[in-house]
Amino acid sequence: MITLNDIIEYYNCIRLMVGNSLRKDVFLKWSIFEFCKELHTSQSLAGKLEEPWLIGLEESKTQSNNWNTAKNELNKYFKSFGKVIKVSFKDHPELVIGHYLESLYAFERSIFWFFNYKYNLDPFNQVASEQALYYSEFFSVVSITRFLGGTLNHTLLGIFELKIDWENKIISIQYRPRSSGSHEGYKNLFFELLDSIDFSNYEYLESLKVSQLFRKKGFLMIEDRIENVYDLSSPMGDPFKNALHRDLNKSSIKSSKSWNFLEGLDELYSKVGHNDYDGDLADYLHGEYIDDGYRQHHIGEYWKFLIYIIKKIKYTEKYTESLIWKLNRFEACDSVELDKSTKDILIDWMKE
Repeated sequence: MITLNDIIEYYNCIRLMVGNSLRKDVFLKWSIFEFCKELHTSQSLAGKLEEPWLIGLEESKTQSNNWNTAKNELNKYFKSFGKVIKVSFKDHPELVIGHYLESLYAFERSIFWFFNYKYNLDPFNQVASEQALYYSEFFSVVSITRFLGGTLNHTLLGIFELKIDWENKIISIQYRPRSSGSHEGYKNLFFELLDSIDFSNYEYLESLKVSQLFRKKGFLMIEDRIENVYDLSSPMGDPFKNALHRDLNKSSIKSSKSWNFLEGLDELYSKVGHNDYDGDLADYLHGEYIDDGYRQHHIGEYWKFLIYIIKKIKYTEKYTESLIWKLNRFEACDSVELDKSTKDILIDWMKE
């Protein structure tokens, strides 16, 4: 079984920084399109694939039979290989590099959405805060999944599922012509990769592999997201549901902003002086943890893992320095309100 250290070793020779910024030349969406163009040409398939970012694809997609013909031909070609085409690291290193690069970009999205969650914790914006918490967790999972070698890429050609076989240095590319997809697919891919990799040197992820409760109830609250955003019959998604509170200034929702569970409940207990787990404050914090705190804790554990592997890989020192600089830059802006405890915890982890 491949180990986490094996994957880190593969990434060790990759340089992702240009000055103080991440590269922007090897995104998987673009690399996959170039791969399909080369495939389309080399196999003399019918139709025509044009550059979507140069010609405005939405028009040609609806008006040109050539584009639809090319999609159909690609689909037939993939089907002739059992819907999956396998390529080597040597022939397509950009697909490996892209997984690593997008892992870091997804990590930054997770950070952004968590700050958004904390900012919106008030009686009116509660629905937005719940959505933000979901996306913070979602992008942290996307980040880890990409790092481990798996991705679902939505393109204008359809969905491409990529999986890296680290032992054989092979990338499997599965094509689904229809572009619709669900977050459930990311969840399944995440656990598939967890089960295939030895995390004995990283206890938290190894523990997730054997936790059936986590798989069923503790991961990506997809049902909550649907109720909060899409289900018009659900009271959870009612943006004015708190209007009936007697005194909105005393709402417990805003007080939740004061507490941060990224480090877990035990760490928070120790910070407030409740190591004995008793007292009204300890009971209150326990209730907050059961509500949304445990989800914050999962996100914190994902971030710690990502920071751990970033530090293990060469050429990433500038990345953490750049990320800290960006956080400090926004905090210095009068019109931006960053949650101080989140920023302090994150920077402490990066500086450890």
